[in-house]
Amino acid sequence: MEKSKETTLYKWLFFAALAIFLVVLLPMIAVGRNMVMTGDDYSFSTGTHQALQNGTSLLGAAISKTMEVYYSWQGSFAAVFLMSLQPGIYGYPFYWLTTIIMLAVLCGGIYFLSKKFFGNLFGTNPYAAGTVAVIISLFATQCLPSAYQSFYWYNGSVYYTFFFGLELITAGLCIGYVLDGEKWKAVLSGILAFILGGGNYVTALLGALILFLAIILLVIKKDKKYKTFILLFVALLAALIISAVAPGNQVRQAENPNHPGAVAAVISSLEYGVLYSKQWANLPYLGMILMLLPLLWNMALQSKRQFRLPGMVTLISYLLFSSMFCPHTYAMGSPGPVRILNIIYFAFLILSAINLFWWIGWIQRKAKCTKSIPVLWPEIVAGVLACLAIGVAIRFSNSNTKLTSVIALSELKSGEAEAYYDENVTRFTILEESQGEDVVLPPLEHMPVLLFSEDMKNDPDNYMNRDAATYFNVNSIKVE
Repeated sequence: MEKSKETTLYKWLFFAALAIFLVVLLPMIAVGRNMVMTGDDYSFSTGTHQALQNGTSLLGAAISKTMEVYYSWQGSFAAVFLMSLQPGIYGYPFYWLTTIIMLAVLCGGIYFLSKKFFGNLFGTNPYAAGTVAVIISLFATQCLPSAYQSFYWYNGSVYYTFFFGLELITAGLCIGYVLDGEKWKAVLSGILAFILGGGNYVTALLGALILFLAIILLVIKKDKKYKTFILLFVALLAALIISAVAPGNQVRQAENPNHPGAVAAVISSLEYGVLYSKQWANLPYLGMILMLLPLLWNMALQSKRQFRLPGMVTLISYLLFSSMFCPHTYAMGSPGPVRILNIIYFAFLILSAINLFWWIGWIQRKAKCTKSIPVLWPEIVAGVLACLAIGVAIRFSNSNTKLTSVIALSELKSGEAEAYYDENVTRFTILEESQGEDVVLPPLEHMPVLLFSEDMKNDPDNYMNRDAATYFNVNSIKVE
């Protein structure tokens, strides 16, 4: 096939896939208009909310909250700073921007990394690389463990989903710097590396390991850019140390004194790597593999790379994947809350695509295969088979497994999401009109799966009741 014709077909395929993906996202965005602040959103943003009301410095309030939390609860200073700036501080109708921000950073990060890794580093068609990103993004947004904790709750999602997306962007910038040597990419990567080190420990550890591997590879290849990567590693490590030595970490860790030792945590993390790989390699995952297969076959043929040591690539991938369980396993003795599992799942999808690509390329070169697959029809057939696999998984699953957008459509159609929002607006109005008073709120009658996790209690001393009372400047809150 002529190269220009092939490029045109890949271009059509990319824009068709992107259009379908954006349509699929519409219910997720639409239902997000009904999300409201909850939980730690209140405690981390009271100061910034009051700063906006009083006309004082928003930046000063954010820094003040970061320092307070650093000494009293956790050291992840970059994350806490962002937590204090949740969109709801400008007014509860703005809170829905959380969904837009998280989707943009996650999907944008997947796209940017895919273009740099598959397109630039391996020299494949850029539209094909973009289509790979769209497919991964589709499954990342539709089949993740908890859409609520990645797209509909700011405090939890900015701590994990946002920082994971940021890490993907940083990785893409690093690849770009290796290929073209543009210094601004190195500088920006250094800034982002420092921010990542001041975020959650899962992405910080993963970033440090990837940078360390990059340094080793560049040294082996005698590429002097390894010196720059040492600086990036130091920047991330410096921020991670600042975070790790925070006095607040001692306070938090005191609540979990029976955590395992370092060696036990590593062993458990390796076990979790196997356990969750088996759990997530389900029928929807098979659907993703089917959709990627014809694309990656042709892309591997296009590449001039040799795809050596595929077994080593898979081993390293498994170790990187397993390392993401380690921070929480060491601190708490468990793989972590579902918001952590979300980003580990995202990494699982990305690493799966990379490994599939690498093994295909290795097999092609061993078999001396040069025959490509027609661009459109195999991809359409793969897409249909993928949809069937997902449908079978949903139909015969023992759980109430559903795609995120299917749930969103259901909650929009039933009116559950809008009724939930209206109930909360009524509550907010009562709270805003009850400054300094003891407030009794009616219980929620509607609790949509995508938008609701936990409510305030009858006890005014419950942490969420206290935090909300401080946020709205009322004396106390009870729900009855």
